[in-house]
Amino acid sequence: MPATYLEAEDRSNENCVPSAIAAHYEAERPFLSTFDQRSTSSSATGANARSERWVAVGQIARPHGVQGELRVRIYNPESSVLGRGRSIVVKPTDGEGRPAKVARVRETEGALLVTLEGVADRTAAEAIRGAELLIKRSDFPLLPEGEFYACDVEGARALLNGELIGTVERLQSYPTCDVLVITKTGGEQVELPLVDGVVERVDGEAGEVHIASLDTL
Repeated sequence: MPATYLEAEDRSNENCVPSAIAAHYEAERPFLSTFDQRSTSSSATGANARSERWVAVGQIARPHGVQGELRVRIYNPESSVLGRGRSIVVKPTDGEGRPAKVARVRETEGALLVTLEGVADRTAAEAIRGAELLIKRSDFPLLPEGEFYACDVEGARALLNGELIGTVERLQSYPTCDVLVITKTGGEQVELPLVDGVVERVDGEAGEVHIASLDTL
């Protein structure tokens, strides 16, 4: 299956040819931050725990009008995951997240205009300015085989021939290719291009990235 990247298509770097493993940036912000809502995920383990994570999909830029509507910057403008009736978490920059439900969504240039249940006036909207909106990872649309969401590699174990070599910190995008930023067990941080011959397989449910070779280092 050809890779489907949302980043630049210039692959002039000969070491960064597209891989059959495709990174998908649906509902993701730069640096792949996730939020663990303890009330729903504390009893989950393994794949279940990963699916119960809450992932940032956008940020409230400012109130819009006087009836509680919010102007929201979506981290992936092509994302459709934030829809009417969606249960979300509103996470302030310096406080605990709280559950909310989307009452209405409409598009505007460069953003979405979102109304949340219980946010009925500008004062209430102003109180959550700057907060992030998060949805549960299990609510993401299913992807074709060979593709994965960027948030699925954050914190994943990096394995070489079945042996743990480190932890994936994040997926970093460059003009020529995407790379996995890995902190090795000894503390050294390395970048591995997401290309055939280097990354063998990404298992998002298990939280594992199988490395084929470290020869590019």
